[in-house]
Amino acid sequence: MIGKLHNRITFQSQSSVSDGAGGVVTTLVDYYTCWAQMARNTNDRTDIAGKDNINDDITFRIRYTTSKVFTNKLVISYQSRLYNINSVIDEGDNNRYFLIACSTLK
Repeated sequence: MIGKLHNRITFQSQSSVSDGAGGVVTTLVDYYTCWAQMARNTNDRTDIAGKDNINDDITFRIRYTTSKVFTNKLVISYQSRLYNINSVIDEGDNNRYFLIACSTLK
């Protein structure tokens, strides 16, 4: 299985930072980077009001870790695209891998 974890993904969290003019802006900050396997990947292309809309649902498999907490408040950056986390499951309940189901960030 280890050889199949060859995709680099980065979990990112939202953070508020100063914009230098006395205001605050929300930006994404790297939280955790790891190797992952694409367990499932589906693309759905629709044409709504003359505009193409591509929905990309993807499931990543990563090694189990207790040092980080993964919730749907994080997003995943993979190949310059952002994905919302829909669910995080301990695959087989044996503390070896997480399955993380995601969809394209709208």
